[in-house]
Amino acid sequence: MSAILYYNAKIYTVNESFETADALIVESNKIIFVGTLAAIPTIEIKERIDCKNAFIYPGFIDPHCHFIDLGKSYFTAPLYQTSSFEEVIERCKTFQETNSSSWLLGRGWNQNDWSNKELPNKKILDQLFPDIPVLLIRIDSHVGLINQKAIELTQVVQAHFIAEKQVELKDGEATGIIYDKALYHVLEFVKPDSTTKSNYILKASDVCLSYGLTSVGDAFMTYEDFEVYKHLNESNQLRLQVYGMMVPSKENKQYLAENGAYKKHQLHINATKHFADGALGSRGAALLESYSDDKENRGMLLESDEYWIVEAQFCIDHQLQMITHAIGDAANKRIIQVYKKFLSKQSTNRWRIEHMQMLDEEDVQDIKEYQIVPSIQSTHGTSDYTWAIHRIGAERMKKSYRVKDLLDACGYIVNGSDFPIEKANPLRGFYASITRQSDEGIPEGGFDPSQKISREAALKSMTIWAAYAQFEEADKGSLEVGKNADFVILDTDLIHCDESQILKSKALATIVGGEKKYETII
Repeated sequence: MSAILYYNAKIYTVNESFETADALIVESNKIIFVGTLAAIPTIEIKERIDCKNAFIYPGFIDPHCHFIDLGKSYFTAPLYQTSSFEEVIERCKTFQETNSSSWLLGRGWNQNDWSNKELPNKKILDQLFPDIPVLLIRIDSHVGLINQKAIELTQVVQAHFIAEKQVELKDGEATGIIYDKALYHVLEFVKPDSTTKSNYILKASDVCLSYGLTSVGDAFMTYEDFEVYKHLNESNQLRLQVYGMMVPSKENKQYLAENGAYKKHQLHINATKHFADGALGSRGAALLESYSDDKENRGMLLESDEYWIVEAQFCIDHQLQMITHAIGDAANKRIIQVYKKFLSKQSTNRWRIEHMQMLDEEDVQDIKEYQIVPSIQSTHGTSDYTWAIHRIGAERMKKSYRVKDLLDACGYIVNGSDFPIEKANPLRGFYASITRQSDEGIPEGGFDPSQKISREAALKSMTIWAAYAQFEEADKGSLEVGKNADFVILDTDLIHCDESQILKSKALATIVGGEKKYETII
């Protein structure tokens, strides 16, 4: 294959010196030249692409998302940005009128956006949908609302779930609200088949490529998911790169123990994913002190001490990256203490904590000393701040959503979206990082503006630093000779444009491994 020249562009290489260039040459799937047009080597150029003064960046990486769920969200009742439970019900009715399946599924509701901020009850679902099971998943994916038909079908109202407060009861009756483990139990009854999952992945790929994403980290991969990904990958149908975090199921652990990491073409599996607690919005995050708006509740730690010792040792024994969801300060403290038992100071294991929304100062220092990867979502802070203060109060807000503090301590930060909890557009994370504002520019001046970071750091957090978090910085994350030809061509200079232009930016083309996977104008 002959070379392709991209020129007449401002190219942000995101190399160590953060240099810019105006020409880039790709051969096969690799970058073979980055520099000035005047200095291009004398080689055969098959195609010359005039970028018409556009801007080229390393392919954007979302290191924490739920990729299959993004595709699935286009085939379920859309409940995002609803203003009331009544609106949720209306959307469910409309969706059901035009869709026929064995379950009514919806996703995205958030009671914190409603005037009545109490968790909803299943009564109206029982009245409207008595003959079809219903599952409506909250925006954080840690809480669901089911109807009586779903309760009867799944038998989820079990003694151990009740004892662990995974099923909500009032006056001895199930309200339909289920948490984490009980939700996973119900989800076992609505698992899509492999063909449907493949369609979800392909749909999610189209969406992500249109935003300039060339690589994603799937933060909840079952063995069935892996089998579908592997088939798509080995039949050359996987259109972007996926880093998989396997849930620690029996099947996954058996595969990893027998085979070790999987890295081939577009798919890389090298981690197990765990959950220390739930979400702050549904009061499931584990706190050191009670919730400000629920004095009898500190959330819940989801696993025993024995569990963490076994799982950490498994990762050590098989040279795997351990990745753990921890939101509350109690959950973060516990996981840091577990990691410290297995990691040396200045560890090279790159074990990660996802979210890190509430941290004590001593925990920030431990994250630095033990080289724990700080993986956050800057958009969570700008989405949560209006209601989070009611959950934890003003004093604890000061030690929450600490993007700049983590950057200063560790020297880097890893920024994802957690989509479809947030939208898939990675520029929302870039914007939130530098402004500490919502998409609408709220609040004026930014939520806790001391935690703003620079544009250069924001870009690195979704390119080279994100690649580092996946052990892939030698292959991607910057535009340098020998690296994969993964890049995005935008119509906007993210480093120098007015802040108001960032979220209006459009991807003109997305190139993965030297191939155009998305194109509008270029």
